[in-house]
Amino acid sequence: MGKPQLIQNIRIAVSYYCNLKCKHCYVPENERLDYKQLEKDQLSVEEINNFIDYLISSFGLKKVTLTGGECLLNHVWSRTKPVLQHSLDQGMDIQINTSGSGEIEMSELKKVAKDKYTKILLHVSLDGINHKKVDSFRGKTGAMDRAIKTMKDAVSLGFNVQARYTATKTNLDEAQACYQMLEEMGVQSFMIKPMLPAGNAEINSSMILSKEEVKELQKKLLIQSINNRTQLDLPSPVYVDMTEYPSGANVKITLCICGFEAGYIAFNGDVLPCTYIVGSQVCKKYILGNIRTPNFDFKEIWLHPDTYYEYRHADPGACTTHNILYSSLEKKDMLYRPGFCIF
Repeated sequence: MGKPQLIQNIRIAVSYYCNLKCKHCYVPENERLDYKQLEKDQLSVEEINNFIDYLISSFGLKKVTLTGGECLLNHVWSRTKPVLQHSLDQGMDIQINTSGSGEIEMSELKKVAKDKYTKILLHVSLDGINHKKVDSFRGKTGAMDRAIKTMKDAVSLGFNVQARYTATKTNLDEAQACYQMLEEMGVQSFMIKPMLPAGNAEINSSMILSKEEVKELQKKLLIQSINNRTQLDLPSPVYVDMTEYPSGANVKITLCICGFEAGYIAFNGDVLPCTYIVGSQVCKKYILGNIRTPNFDFKEIWLHPDTYYEYRHADPGACTTHNILYSSLEKKDMLYRPGFCIF
């Protein structure tokens, strides 16, 4: 790909605090549950907004993705809200990643966004149609009902809504039914991505799909997308050759731009190429530095030709983090409980 000149999307962990215990979560568990302990290490709202402004002026930033943890919890809203407002005022497109189990209602979100609510994409997790299985996967009773309510409310208020499905061996057979349900709900797009072996997913590695299983699922969904009002979004890697795509498929292929035109800022200011690398045993290798560190020259480091070389010189259509995590899983062979990259 060469040398990056623009950063299209910066993903910012507003906080790692969360009210769920998902079996695939890449964020270390102790950093999701102990909010009071987290407060001393979190970036301030001012630090986050200043960095957004810096990326706008220096890299032509176009999009801010707010993630966590769960950024729509009451505990976290005092941080999410001002960052959201500032980003909208700066003309940014916004993506809010949520499990749907947040406590902030969609009416409140629209009130905060005002006439800029159309700049927001609600990226809501939903991993099946069986309440018991979904709630078990998310670690909380009622998680599925809350996610569905969040999406229905958001759709009714005019938000652009994307459902995110984490595909595993336990919900593989529900993906198509979920896609159909989402179309009936009026959800704009359906993104499906297999569970990656990072964080809790390393512990639950028996749920991880094989390449062949993912390919077969992608084939079925491509066929289902024909004349479907809800667009299918397949992030790389896509194992189905383009020559095999059915005519009329309503599909978007999202190529990986991590470490090149997209980056991730952890709750404490650490700079990484991708959200999923956080929970891996190799994550320290990929921390460029911390935006709080005196004399940390983000621009100089980000533009260095050797920075994230394996990301920037990957084959088109590849997901470098996917390759790194699966390689790490194979090497460890799950002989012991994996350690986490604790910040």
